[in-house]
Formats: sequence, C-alpha cells, structure tokens
Amino acid sequence: MALIDDATVQRIMEAARIEDVVRGYGVDLHRAGSVLKGLCPFHDEKTPSFVVSPAKGIFKCFGCGKGGNAVIFVREKEQCSYGEALRILAKKYNIEVPERELTNEEKAEHSERQNMLALNEWFANYCTDIMNDNPDGRAVGLSYFRSRKFSDETIRDFRLGYSLPDSDAATKAAVKAGFAEDILVSSGISGRNEKGNLYDRFRGRVMFPIQNLSGKIVAFGGRILEKRENTGKYVNTPENVVYHKSNELYGMFQAKGEINRKNQCILVEGYADVISMHQSGVRNVVASCGTSLTTEQVKAIHRFTNNIMIIYDGDNAGVKAANRAIEMVASAGMNIRLVFLPNGSDPDDFAKEHNADEVETYLKEQAMDFVDYKVQTLLGGNFDDTNRQNDVLRNILEVIAVMPDALMQETFIKKTAQRFDINRDALLKTLRSIMSSKIEEQYHTEERQQDFSSNVPQQIAEHRQQQIQKQYPLDRQEMELMRFVVRHYSESVLTDNGVFSVIDILYNNLSDVETDGIIFHNPAYEKVFRTAVNGDRSNPHLFSFNNDEEILSTAASFMEDREIVSRRFDKQNDFKIKPDNPQYERLKAEWDAQCKQEHEQALINELATLVNEYKRAIIKLRCDELRSEIKRGENIEENFMLLQQMTQMLNQNS
Repeated sequence: MALIDDATVQRIMEAARIEDVVRGYGVDLHRAGSVLKGLCPFHDEKTPSFVVSPAKGIFKCFGCGKGGNAVIFVREKEQCSYGEALRILAKKYNIEVPERELTNEEKAEHSERQNMLALNEWFANYCTDIMNDNPDGRAVGLSYFRSRKFSDETIRDFRLGYSLPDSDAATKAAVKAGFAEDILVSSGISGRNEKGNLYDRFRGRVMFPIQNLSGKIVAFGGRILEKRENTGKYVNTPENVVYHKSNELYGMFQAKGEINRKNQCILVEGYADVISMHQSGVRNVVASCGTSLTTEQVKAIHRFTNNIMIIYDGDNAGVKAANRAIEMVASAGMNIRLVFLPNGSDPDDFAKEHNADEVETYLKEQAMDFVDYKVQTLLGGNFDDTNRQNDVLRNILEVIAVMPDALMQETFIKKTAQRFDINRDALLKTLRSIMSSKIEEQYHTEERQQDFSSNVPQQIAEHRQQQIQKQYPLDRQEMELMRFVVRHYSESVLTDNGVFSVIDILYNNLSDVETDGIIFHNPAYEKVFRTAVNGDRSNPHLFSFNNDEEILSTAASFMEDREIVSRRFDKQNDFKIKPDNPQYERLKAEWDAQCKQEHEQALINELATLVNEYKRAIIKLRCDELRSEIKRGENIEENFMLLQQMTQMLNQNS
C-alpha cells in the first residue's frame, strides 16, 4: 500500500500543461485574448463556453460548471480517482512515480476499505472458480447462465459466478485465505447466527458482482435457483464502507465508454436486462442496484451524458418507478425518453431475439417523451374523462415545474397545450402556482411570492439569488473582490510608501472588517483569499496546484470570464513606432514605463473602489440590523445607544 510522494506530484503538476492535456482529449482550442476557448467535452453545446487559462493552469466551463486543473480534467474524462489521474499524467510525461509507504495512521484509516475491496475481489474470483472448476458449479451455476443464453465472453466480462449451497463453504475458504471474521460479516459475504457461528449469505446462488466506475467490486447480487420458504429471490450486499447502493449502477463500468460515445444512457431494471442488451451489441445500458432510481445515480449518469432512455416493465410497479424517475431526471436538466417493448417483453428477452441494429432502430422509433408517456399510462388516451385529464395535466406540470432550463420548460408547455387542446396561458397560470409551492417548500420562505412574471424560469433564478443573498448578504461585493484577487494576486504596485503586492494592500484595507479571523462571509471566498494571502505570490499556479477542489473551482470561475479579456491594461499593442526608428529603444522603454504606471494606477483605483463598495455594504447591512433591533426594542436607553451606533456608521458611510 503506497502513495505518490509530494515531490513527484509537484513534478507531474508542473509538467502537465493544461492546454496540452485538454487538446490531447480532442478538444479544439482557439485563442481568445489571454485564454483559449472551445466546445466543452463534458456536455453538448454549439457555442463555446469552455475556457482554458494556460497562465493559471485552470480550465472552466461556464455552461456545465466543471472546472479545475489538469488532474481534475483527466479525472473527469477518465472517470477515475485523483491518484489514478496523476498516474495517467505521469505516464504521458514519462515521469517515474516512486511511491512512499503509508504511515501507521494512514494504514489504519484506509485498512477497512482496502481489506473489504480485497475480500470482494477474492470472493468474485472464488465464485468464478467454483462455477468453472467445481462439478456442482458447472452443473448448476454455469448451466443456468448458459440457459439464459449468456456467452462465455459475456460471463467473463461481467465476472459472473456461483456460490455453493453448503452452509459455510465460502466462509471457511475466506478465513483460510486470511480474511478476518469481522470483515466477512461487515462485507455481507457472511452472516452470524444466534449461536455466533458464521454462515454463507449467498449460498446456492448465482452471483452478479457490482463494479464501481473504476472497476472495483463493491457489492454482489445473488439470485436463488430453487425455491426456499421465507427466502427472497435475491440477496444483496448490505451498505458498508465501500458500497452505498444509492450511488452505484449495475453495468456502469462496462457501459461508461459507450454512454459517452453515444451520448445516451439506457436504463433498465435488472441484471439480466443489462447483460443481454450488452451481449446483443447495445452496450450503453445500466440498471439501478435493487432500488428505485436515486438522485446520486442520476448525477453519475449525468457525468457522461445529458440523455436518459428508460425501459421499464409496463406493469403498475414499472409505471410507478418510471414516473418517479421522470421528475428526478427532469430536475437535473436532463432529457428523458421512455419506451414500451412489444408484447410485454422485457429487455432481456427482446435483446436475445434481435440484433443490435434492430434493437436500436426499435428504441429510436418507439421512444416517447414524458408527456406522451403519461398520457398513455395515466390517461390511456381517454380525453373524455375531465377529472382524470386534469389530474394528468397537473402531473405533467409537476414535472415541468422542476426543470431548470427555460427553453425546455417552454417546449413542453407548448406540447402539453397542443396535446390536450388547452390554452397555454391557463397552463402557465397553474404552472406558476405549482412552482410557487415548490419554491416555498424548498427554501422555507415565510411568505409566498405574490406577483409572478410570465417568465417562470427567470423568477426561479431570481428567487434562488435572493436565497443566496439571504445566506451571504454581501455576496455580490465579495464576488467582485474575489475576481480581483484571482486575476491580480501575483502583481505588485509602486505606492508613495514603496512597492507592495496588491493582496497585501487589500488585506490591510480590509483588516478593520475582520471578525473572528474571517473577512468574507462566503467560506469559499475566504478560502481563496487566505490562499492568496499566505501563498507564494510569484507562483503562477498558486490556485491550479491546490488540492482543495473548492478553491480550484472557485478560482476557475474567476478566470477571464466567458468573453475575450478586456484590453484595459494592454496598451503595449498600441505602440506605433517602427524598430528602424533611431529613437525606437528609448521611446519603447518610455512607452512601457507609462503603460506600467497606468496599469498600476488602474489596479490601485479598482482596488480602492471595490474595498469602498464592500465596506459601504457592510455598514448598510449593520445599519439595517440595528434598525430591526430598534423596532423590536422596548428599552428606551438601549434604543438610544443603538441609534447612536447607527448614526456613527452612517457618518462613516457618507
């Protein structure tokens, strides 16, 4: 067990030029001022919003919000751990990675997780060996998978196996292999009966290992092959330090590359559905792990695509699961399509009866959006039942209400109005009422908003901004100061008292507003500011080499923004004297000195303006608080003292 030492990490970070790394993944970057711009590799877009700053070693997409340094970029593209991303970059730049041994404390911290992953790997291999080498394993386990028409290649790809029906065969083998009883129980591979004896939880079952994004086995699903009284069809791994079922998707490790390539994820219900679709040649398929779709699983899919297609059973349980998934996917701003398979077949059977082209053609032709799906499943095409129609309309509007994208909302409002032959304004009125209730519930507002504009998404954005302002009342002023810090932390200016860094000047000017060691209300801004104050001002990668992702992301947000950098301080290009002029060197030196002086003066002026605005905002905020205290106060003497404080502050602000 080893880690990459700090010196090697530094070498990797220094070698990994962000623009080279990004271009290495096929992103076409074009110069835009001091930054590079291109189409984001993490989401679909037609207008470039992906910005790379070579000077700062940071990338930022102003569309999907992803940002960070070269390691973060590789991690997001490869869907691997931070350490694995470092190793990928080390290999790219031919950097040897000597690794240090963990300390005893680090070993203790990582031991349970690592031991459990090692046990899961051992158990998967054990079940595979039993199925292939043991006569009972071949006769029962392997025969079952072949009866499901799974090929040997598919069985290997999904690491399928079999656990013997003996009460403790796997447990004894694991103990013999050196695994402790406690880890066997916490992993869910073994159970402990009332007498304290261990037994195999998965005995007599065919095994479906569940792999995370990196391919590590984190859990198992075991299907029983013979009926037992009071025994469920499936036994699944309980939640533990390596497995949280709400986070994992079965088949995601095998499907992630195809999901990214096809820009679509197909969601089915069971293990066999995933495996058969994969075997047919349709490999962008996953399933939730014995649970309804969760927000964490939607986020995991969203890392690869913005498009989800759901193929669930057409029974009541399947329809309910699909309806829950629709709102979840819509609230993530993703596109959702739903499909019914012919004659009530499931994806497992359908994939076995058709090749990849036939499956994909059917899905493409039969997929419907959620409006048509709800009309078909909830209304049954019966538009004569007014009460039922109103219920379905409200159900559809509940989904539209959670969509964060204005264009998407407008599209489905129009479609719903046409589908039900109803006035669009009536739908908007109901939609605004639904959204009002959702906003009130989500943000716990004391009073319901009364005057809603027709632009519903804008109203939501404004309301959310109001909530940010409530949490961080000085967010706008702090944001402007952060933009200045990130862009100019390495610069110094000449003042009457000497040469000082702009960060030191800023800190000195804000020291009188520091409370309990904190200047900025927003903790992310405070982190960035302290990094600039305490860091090496001469380091151009002060933020991009930082391991704190909150600092990385915040700093990336204040790069050169979405537009080309302003030429406010870039007057050098206006120098018109040609080099063949005898006075060229002298005139150029004077011009550069003048530009430098103007640049420094502009920095000083901008800094003074930002500080003054921030202090005025602080004073105004405190005065508002004092006014509230005075209104609530009943003691005349205390109110008079508060009034004096407020007068002093107002005089400072004047």
